[in-house]
Amino acid sequence: MTRRREMTSSLVCGIALAVLAGVVAAQDAKADIPILASSEHSGPHGAELAFDGDLGTRWASETHRLPDWIRIDLGRAVPIDRVTIHWERAHAVHYAIQVSNDDRSWRTLASIESSSGGRREHEKLRGRGRYLRILCLGHGAHPLSSIWEIELGGAKAAAALERARDRIEATRREAAARIARKNAAGLRAHGVEDVIFALRQPGRDPHWYANFAYLSPDEQPVYGPGGKLCRLDLSTGEVETLLDDPEGGVRDPVVHYDAEKILFSYRKGTSPYYNLYEIGVDGTGLRQLTDGPWDDIEPCYLPGGEIVFISSRCKRFVQCWLTQVATLHRCEADGSDIRAISANIEHDNTPWVLPDGRLLYQRWEYVDRSQVHYHHLWTANPDGTGQMVFFGNQHPGVVMIDARPIPGSDKIVSIFSPGHGRNEHDGQLTVVDPRAGPDDRSRARAVGNGTWRDCCRLSKSEEMWRSSPLMV
Repeated sequence: MTRRREMTSSLVCGIALAVLAGVVAAQDAKADIPILASSEHSGPHGAELAFDGDLGTRWASETHRLPDWIRIDLGRAVPIDRVTIHWERAHAVHYAIQVSNDDRSWRTLASIESSSGGRREHEKLRGRGRYLRILCLGHGAHPLSSIWEIELGGAKAAAALERARDRIEATRREAAARIARKNAAGLRAHGVEDVIFALRQPGRDPHWYANFAYLSPDEQPVYGPGGKLCRLDLSTGEVETLLDDPEGGVRDPVVHYDAEKILFSYRKGTSPYYNLYEIGVDGTGLRQLTDGPWDDIEPCYLPGGEIVFISSRCKRFVQCWLTQVATLHRCEADGSDIRAISANIEHDNTPWVLPDGRLLYQRWEYVDRSQVHYHHLWTANPDGTGQMVFFGNQHPGVVMIDARPIPGSDKIVSIFSPGHGRNEHDGQLTVVDPRAGPDDRSRARAVGNGTWRDCCRLSKSEEMWRSSPLMV
């Protein structure tokens, strides 16, 4: 099996096909789906989530926008007799339920002027229309509108809603196929023939760092069962499973510079701990590198063959939460001589090697600072000396993580996860030019829209960037 060896190591860093088929496809298909909103808040708060039948997902509007609205195209005119709205805390105090046959002229079935939110069931509406809209005219304590779920009563309306959901799913599948073909063509144009990726359950805790170990004091795991290590053949679209553990967990794969083996974190069987493993790119030769009652995750190869990773061997818990801390560690190629190279009291994350040999990573600054505001990009020598701010440490309010160098330039690409960070590092894809220093915010440029994870860049060509979205 051939592949472009000089880029493989930076290509594979835990690409999640679920994100490709879900978030990216949803963005590509937004104009075609039967559910739209006046605006959508950042993150996973799309309009379709208010009609997906799941009370754990929700639509949220942008802040400080009135009127807000969310509407569904039911495909044909149906009776609208009962509408149940499950408001989130950010509910509309004043809102209207409206119907239309042309998506332009609206008739109000009910107007509510002093709602207290929560579950609100509206009956005996005696309406009929192809389109249903919730028009939000006044906010409560929170300056936005957010709805967990909208339910329609009556057999015909409920059936129309189910058909709309089927249309959304079909559109997503079509969009996912288009995006997959475009990505594969772009990757092949740069000499890449295969992509290694891991599948696992997302962390059950909302914090960006809480996707391994357990919650104290009840020792409830924050990870779910099931994991796979896979290889995607870009020429055929076929996926080969290299490792499958229905009870374990697989994460953080990275291909060696010689493109012959894969380094990854693996929680074997019913073990509660992630350790480092290697396996051949053909799925043979699985071997364990580290062991013990610790979690070793997010590894990368150093140019000499040694390994840098983050580990809970620092024996600390997050000071303001219930999860363990993991900091920078290093070991030999065979997993021996493990030693800490960071003394941080909170998390270090996602180390990667810069072209000059330094490590680029995310460091959570906590001592004498806000506990939720400072988690930016730092560098260190491979032995842990020379720790230094790389970008952003004077500007609170974003987690800068999953950073990788852009080949042929001084720039890097990173995920900027807003606020105190989102689950599994979800955030805005951002290109950073550090040449103006670590504090020039204008040198951080957002790329694209929506939520991303596990970015990597194969070229510095802006034309290539625009023509083929190789980020996942």
